[in-house]
Amino acid sequence: MLLWTLIPVGSLAIIAAVALGAAWTIGQAHDHDARVPVRSYLEALRVGNVDDALQQSGYTAKPADVLLDFNAYDAAKNTLTHYAISSPHRTGSTATVVAQLTFGSKKTTQTFHLRTTGSDFVFFPRWKLVPFSPGEVTVQLNGPKDASIYADGSQDITARGLVHLRALPGTYSIGLSGTDPVYAADLLTGQYYPGMKAPKTPKLTVWLTDKASATALSAVNSWLASCLTSGMSKPTGCAYGQQDLHPSGGTLTNQTWTLDKAPTFEIGPWDGTGFPVVTTSPGSVAFRSTITLPDGRSGTYGSISDGVVVLAGHITRIDAGSATYQELDLTGSGSTPQT
Repeated sequence: MLLWTLIPVGSLAIIAAVALGAAWTIGQAHDHDARVPVRSYLEALRVGNVDDALQQSGYTAKPADVLLDFNAYDAAKNTLTHYAISSPHRTGSTATVVAQLTFGSKKTTQTFHLRTTGSDFVFFPRWKLVPFSPGEVTVQLNGPKDASIYADGSQDITARGLVHLRALPGTYSIGLSGTDPVYAADLLTGQYYPGMKAPKTPKLTVWLTDKASATALSAVNSWLASCLTSGMSKPTGCAYGQQDLHPSGGTLTNQTWTLDKAPTFEIGPWDGTGFPVVTTSPGSVAFRSTITLPDGRSGTYGSISDGVVVLAGHITRIDAGSATYQELDLTGSGSTPQT
């Protein structure tokens, strides 16, 4: 004899739903752990997936964020190598997670903040990182406004003064564009690590390349030549002049300057005004002229002893083919730029 057990259709639906729900929960439980978004972000850092790391953090890179790309991060040193994530501390719809981070020989911690974005089956919250910005590598650029900063693997960026570059954790080599024909600077390192005190701001001081220095020296020599050929006893804007006038007055003609000894000088690094011209050995000049006195007599008039030539000015403009030298005006007569 056969026995039949009747089960209502609705009960079957409920049983099926519960079974499916149990299977879905088991398969998706990892999405409801607040540590998962933290792990996703840190793993992206560890393997060098910059785009994924930025997406996980909720930050959109801007054109000036030259360190936030694959090439720059790939060239960085002491990036994330290991991490360990602690249990989350939950308060209502928010949570905090602390991670132990290892960057080569450096160890630190970082606290991540998360919030819920909803829930599944009421009891299973979905967690997401509260958006946060990357850290910063700060560099002091002592150079002209057209100097371009370059970090290994990054694009050039024109900047001046205190420069803040958004960066993922790591140590970056920063200098000037290697293709710049005019400016040069020593490479320096800038770094950012979460939870660690920022190091002293490194200074990137700009000087001229050898070729640009030759162009600058040529501008200084042109200025010096213009002073010698000025035909004036007190050349405007020059480093010397004839101060002693004949006691009887008179008119000077045929005024000439002779450079008895040329000064030697060098071009220093950028000092905020320009590239200073520094005299390493003073030169000397002699003045000669013809003087005609009020009574009609004439004769030779000139300096009793040679004048000292000390250059003190700046290269205020320079490019690959020309430069402008501006002598410091110590006489009040006004200095004349020489290109």
